[in-house]
Amino acid sequence: MNIYSFQGKIIVTALILLLLFTQAVNKIGAQKETSELKLLWIQYGPEGMAISTCISETAVYTVGLSGKWVMGIYRTDKSIIEARDANTGELLYSWQSTYGRNIWLYDCIVLGDHLYVVGGNDSPDNLEWLILKFTLDLKLVKEIHYNPSSYDEIATTIATDGKYLYVGGFDGSPTNMSYDDTQWHIIKIDPNELTVIKSYTHNPSNLRDYITSIVINPIDGKIWLIGVIHQYLEGYGKISILDQELSLINSMELNAKVLFPHLALDETNHAYITNVYSDENVNFGLMKISSDLKIVNVNYNIKAERILYSNGYLYLASIKEIDRYKRHVLIRATKDLNIIDELILNKQVNATSHFYPPGKMSITGNKVYLAGYIEGAPFGYKWVIYAISIPVQQETTAYNYLIIVTAVATIATMAIAILFILRRIISLRQNQNK
Repeated sequence: MNIYSFQGKIIVTALILLLLFTQAVNKIGAQKETSELKLLWIQYGPEGMAISTCISETAVYTVGLSGKWVMGIYRTDKSIIEARDANTGELLYSWQSTYGRNIWLYDCIVLGDHLYVVGGNDSPDNLEWLILKFTLDLKLVKEIHYNPSSYDEIATTIATDGKYLYVGGFDGSPTNMSYDDTQWHIIKIDPNELTVIKSYTHNPSNLRDYITSIVINPIDGKIWLIGVIHQYLEGYGKISILDQELSLINSMELNAKVLFPHLALDETNHAYITNVYSDENVNFGLMKISSDLKIVNVNYNIKAERILYSNGYLYLASIKEIDRYKRHVLIRATKDLNIIDELILNKQVNATSHFYPPGKMSITGNKVYLAGYIEGAPFGYKWVIYAISIPVQQETTAYNYLIIVTAVATIATMAIAILFILRRIISLRQNQNK
C-alpha cells in the first residue's frame, strides 16, 4: 500500500468526522430557540374595553368594562370577566356585574384554584376598592370592600408571591382628602379570607399620586412598585422597593416624566420602565434601571403600553399607525433596548386600536396573552384578545449531551489512532532508509 495514499485517507476521514461533529453541535444550537413571533389566535368579545389578562394552566382570563357612547360621553354600564381556552380562544365561562351597579375591574391574577380580580366600587358615599375571589369557572366566592379614606380610591393592580396577594392603587390623602390629592396605597392580603394583613402608603405630593404596577421579584421576594408622583402639575415616575412586610428598602424618583408607566424585572434585577419622556425627548421611551436604582439606558424610540420579560427578551405591547390605522403590535427587544422583531396583531382589521392604561398582559411558557379594544362597534368599542407564540430557549436534553459526548469521544479516538498510525509510518520509513 502507498504510504502517502493511506495517510491521505486518514486525514480525509478525520475531516469528515470533524464536519459531522460540527453539524451535530450546530443542530443542538438551532434547537435552543425558535426565531419569530406568531399569532396563534384572535378573539373578539363584548362591546366595551378589555383591560387585563391573567392565566391558569388551561384558561386565559380577561377583565374589562362594557359601555357605550351616549351624547358624547362614554358610559360604562357593567364589568365583565371572560375565561377562554388558552389553546383555542374558545369562550368557556363569563361573569358580569349586576346591571346598574357601578363597578370597574382593572386587573386579575390566578393563585391556586382561584381567580382574584381588583377594581373600584361606586358606593353611596365614595368610590372604594373592590376585591373579588372566584373559582376558576367564575363562580363568585367572596368579595371585600376596602375603604381606607373618606374620599375616592381605586385598586388598579394585583400581584402574588405564591402565598399572599398584594394589591395596589390610590386613596384620598389624609392631608387634603380630595380627589385632587391622592396617595400611593398597597395592601398585603391573605388569599383565603381576603383579610388585610399589612398596608403601606406614600404621599409624595399634594396632587394626584398613584401606583400603576406591582412586580414581585421571584429571586428575593422583594416588591417593586412603579407609579406616578406629580410635581408642578406634571407626572414623574417613581420606583419604590419594599420587603414582604411592606417596609421601604429603597426608592428612586426617575429623572423623567411618565404616563401610566409599567415595570418588568429580569434575572439580574434590572428593571425596565415604559412610557417615559422628557422635555428634550418628547417621544415616549423605554428606560433600563440597575438593581441599585441607577439609570443604565434609555431608548426614546420604543413606546409601549404593556411590558413582560422572559428568557432574555422584553415583550412590549404597542400601538403603531400602519396603513392609516392605529394597530396593536407586539415588539420583542433585547435587554439593551434594541428591537429585534415585531408582529402586527390585527392587520386584517381596519379599525383604530387602543389599550386601557392600567392593564397588563400575561405569559406562560412560550405564549403571551394580550387584551385591548378597537373602535367599530355601533356605539363604541369592542374587546379583542390575542394569543401569541414567542421564541423560547429550550434546555439541552440528555440526548443532545449524548450526541456531543459521542462525537467528542469519536474524534478523540480517531486522533489517537491517527497519531499511532503516523508514528508507525515514520518508523517504517526510518527502517527502509537504513
